[in-house]
Amino acid sequence: MALTKISTDTIDLSSDTTALKMPKGTTAQRPGEILSSVDYLIVAGGGGGGNFGGGGGGGLLTTYTPVTGTTPGQSQTQISLTVGTTYTITIGDGGTGNTAYGSLPYSSSGDDSTISGSDITTITATGGGGGNKSSANTSNIDGGSGGGSGWNVTTAPAGSASTPTQGYDGGDGYTLGSSYVGGGGGGASQTPATGTTGTPGPGGEGTTIAITGSSVGYAGGGGGVGFETSDGTGAAPSVGGGGAGSTWNGNAGATLSPVYAGTDGKGGGGGSGGDGGCGIVYIRLPGITSGDVTILSGSAAKGNVSSDAFVKLDTAGTATFKITSNGETSTTGTLRENTTTGKMEIYTGDAGWRALQQTGQDTGVVPSNNFNTVLYTGNDSTNPVSVGFAPDFSWIKCITDTRSNTLIDTVRGATNVLQSESASQEWDGSSYVQSFDANGFTVKSNAAFINSSSQNYVSWNWKAGGAPTVSNPFMIDDVGYASAALASMNIGTITPNACSVNTEAGFSIVKFTGTGNASDTVSHGLGAAPNLVMYKDIDNTRNWNVYVSSAPSTYNPYGGILDFNYAFNTGGGTNGSAGTPSPTVLTFTAGSSTVNTVNALNQEIITYSWRSIPGYSLIGSYMGTGSSTNTPIIYTGFEPAWIMVKCVDSARAWNITDNKRNTTNPRDSVLQAQSTDLAYTSSNYNINFYNDGFQIVNANTGWNIAGETYIFMCFAA
Repeated sequence: MALTKISTDTIDLSSDTTALKMPKGTTAQRPGEILSSVDYLIVAGGGGGGNFGGGGGGGLLTTYTPVTGTTPGQSQTQISLTVGTTYTITIGDGGTGNTAYGSLPYSSSGDDSTISGSDITTITATGGGGGNKSSANTSNIDGGSGGGSGWNVTTAPAGSASTPTQGYDGGDGYTLGSSYVGGGGGGASQTPATGTTGTPGPGGEGTTIAITGSSVGYAGGGGGVGFETSDGTGAAPSVGGGGAGSTWNGNAGATLSPVYAGTDGKGGGGGSGGDGGCGIVYIRLPGITSGDVTILSGSAAKGNVSSDAFVKLDTAGTATFKITSNGETSTTGTLRENTTTGKMEIYTGDAGWRALQQTGQDTGVVPSNNFNTVLYTGNDSTNPVSVGFAPDFSWIKCITDTRSNTLIDTVRGATNVLQSESASQEWDGSSYVQSFDANGFTVKSNAAFINSSSQNYVSWNWKAGGAPTVSNPFMIDDVGYASAALASMNIGTITPNACSVNTEAGFSIVKFTGTGNASDTVSHGLGAAPNLVMYKDIDNTRNWNVYVSSAPSTYNPYGGILDFNYAFNTGGGTNGSAGTPSPTVLTFTAGSSTVNTVNALNQEIITYSWRSIPGYSLIGSYMGTGSSTNTPIIYTGFEPAWIMVKCVDSARAWNITDNKRNTTNPRDSVLQAQSTDLAYTSSNYNINFYNDGFQIVNANTGWNIAGETYIFMCFAA
């Protein structure tokens, strides 16, 4: 048997004297990638009690089989969560009770509870319905469970459980002679009995679930109230923490004690006049410990039940968390054969197992036709720079002197210049740049930024969809269109003025006129959601805003500022635009007009959007280690030619390195997007480029702070 000898940038087995035995595994055994079979319990806030009817229990959804009781929301499908992805929990508060006879306010429904993340469909439990008041109220109040009726079922109907059902309908009230009694609120497992003479309706029973390791009741309905002292009170449910009713004595309905009893669950409906209880979310994560989970914000708790970690939030509000590991013990760089796919895989740490040949890697994208780094020397004369293709976006920087970053594109025109380190508006660069050409671009004489004699320059060049013209301002994959409609670029609420889109390589340039409306959308043309978008108002002095899909969701969606080294912003302010939703498959949201705007009224806005393309580009993130020996290794599936890295948690530079200024490892020459400085060259910035990824081989704060998140964008060539 011949010996197996392997030698690459990352693996050296050339001196091995025995045959190589390769580990095997299946796709289902990729524990570093996905945590599957995740159970959850989600309960919304309970409804407030009316001055007669009890509040409905909060809607309940769970993957666990109840110990007692049944609920229409119990048979949910387990979910899968991804290591390193941020997930958000929102707990709905209970509704407000109403103690005022015959007048407003009516009782209110509880608030919804949700579980959400970029890779799961949002799970929503609906707030319990508020209890009805007297017969003067002719509107029922629906919810996760319905609110109880007022004392006249004909004119004060009970609330119904909302669709899809997560609980039961409210109970009916009752009138006979001078006996007026309200109905109880519905519970997670029962529509309560109708009230009778002298006995207001009880609260509907909740459901007992043992996802926490012990049996706990949730989402019981609140009891109703009677008009006369002799009418008695509606009983609280035995399960689920709903409040009891209270006798109404001709004055005001009683304000009740807490609507859930001690530790007996959450989401109970208020008894008549009482407030509903807030909801709860409990997520049980199989096979890992609480040390593998990080609470990023909010007051969520974490711990372990048996061998499973859990995350719990049981107070009204929002929290975020992510799974940092799922118990995988493989060493980063370990190879194995995936017997499911037949492909070789490498273990990458936080990113889990990744195939050495990714699906879609043979899509036909030729990196060198779509991106190239080119070095040239200034000559103070007309100077054509050959790129190897017709670029649509070129970023030029002097390496040997302090000069501005010069950004030009075919949508705005070659002679219109922006600077990545400056918030300044677009300026006339006709004395600097002559043209974009069929094989590159040409700079003019006396162009201090980009063509000074004896100075050395680097240009980073991207191919989009071709140069727009007056007659065809919309370019899609080198085909021109006279209108946005013909180019299918009119999908959003804002119609772009011009664009250049390369769908195969995942890059688009779009120009539009701002509306000032934060909810307006613009087509990006990529056919899949972009992973990074850079925005700039070209008519005014305003910051560059940057959206990155791999940044933690605790940050503002467009919280990066390219022209400063700020940490990503968590809200509006001087270092971030007002929060807006993430891009979709077809559009991105234009954003607010109030803070460092990306959508100012009647201003021209330029956007550069990229999405990851297997074998050509990758936009992602990694976690710093703070160590110069145990440093991050990032698998890309291709050999990088250009990398930009930014810490999102701290004020650090937008560091850029490439394979032309440094042709061998370690790469140690760095330029910065937010700075006019010449290139920094130091071992503090060492990065190794491998044939399948890259490694941060330094403990510098701009690249590798322990526990902090770094986003990156890289391209092959």
